[in-house]
Amino acid sequence: MHFIIAGTVYFLLCASVLLLHKERNFILLLKLTFIYILTFVSFKTDSFTIPIGIILGLLFLFKVKKDKKIMLLTVIYGILTNTVLHYFTPPIPLGYITESTEMYEVVEKFNEIEYVKTFLETEEMQLNLKKFIDRDLDIPYFMLISYILIDNDVAVNGKEELMTSPHEKHLSGTKIKATENKEVIYLNYNGIDYIGLFEYSKGEPYLKIVVRGSVKKRLVD
Repeated sequence: MHFIIAGTVYFLLCASVLLLHKERNFILLLKLTFIYILTFVSFKTDSFTIPIGIILGLLFLFKVKKDKKIMLLTVIYGILTNTVLHYFTPPIPLGYITESTEMYEVVEKFNEIEYVKTFLETEEMQLNLKKFIDRDLDIPYFMLISYILIDNDVAVNGKEELMTSPHEKHLSGTKIKATENKEVIYLNYNGIDYIGLFEYSKGEPYLKIVVRGSVKKRLVD
């Protein structure tokens, strides 16, 4: 998704430059491309991000004398693109996006993502998640609870313990979407957000996608 957004903005930038600069100049295009790509360079730590590329782009802008307006436009486009990518789209690998539209349906609800996992219907893990779940329970909801407890190395020793987990283990959440063949469930465990996407096969639900991270604020308001 990041590549799609950045590529789209780049083509818009080129179109804008062609409108401002009637002559087609290959050197100018190279400079424009270099500055635009440079704005994406940054140094990240656990607590903050230093936009090294944007700083260098601004310094370059002050030194350049020719085509100053075009260079300024390029830096502005780069800053706007970085803002959109940083604040409105989660930092996920391109491979996850190409896997399915369902994947994006889940990950777009996150600000930050620790991991994205996908599972097959036939995996033994599906049976392990259903181990203490009776037919009269909300099966996907308790499957996600089971997954979260396993993910955090919390042992569950029976049906009764599983059913009391939402209260005793500080689990809270909501069902985001429910259709005839799909359910999307959000749960929070000790400040960690999970969203699970379940699909039904022959009337039986199975966990297809789970994302762990920090969801967007509006989802939990």
